[in-house]
Amino acid sequence: MKTVISSGAIAMALVFSFGPLWGQDISGLSRVFVFDENKNAAVVIEKPDAQWIKYESLKTGIDSKGLHIATLFMVPSTNIQMAGIKIDKGGSIALHKPPGIYPMYVAAGRGKVTLKNGTSVDIKAGDVFCHMPNTDHGYVNTGDEQLVLLYIRVMPVVK
Repeated sequence: MKTVISSGAIAMALVFSFGPLWGQDISGLSRVFVFDENKNAAVVIEKPDAQWIKYESLKTGIDSKGLHIATLFMVPSTNIQMAGIKIDKGGSIALHKPPGIYPMYVAAGRGKVTLKNGTSVDIKAGDVFCHMPNTDHGYVNTGDEQLVLLYIRVMPVVK
């Protein structure tokens, strides 16, 4: 039987590998390991620590409160990136509808994901969920600490 590993499985493996790190302060250099069968060796890329940028509204005009976003790694020549969201205690992100697929890992804290139709799900550290393309969703931090979400963003290719 042949085993096929999808890009989604690889993405989730990355999230689980890096997940425990994001609830802590990390100093020095963060290393990203890129494995390429064609080169028969691991290529190590070192980059400075991610810069967490605070937003009160997203570029699309979506209201938010206590939101910090960081791009952690962009896969070269693709529309795939690993990123993180931190939502301060009492913070939120209003309903929004991104075009990509977002497998998410809750690295720390507690919160609630709400969909446009009113459905909501409580989330906590260790949970995994996925937003499919063009699905309206928003977040609220319902816990006593920062809500930290790590995700792989797979955006549609624009031709």
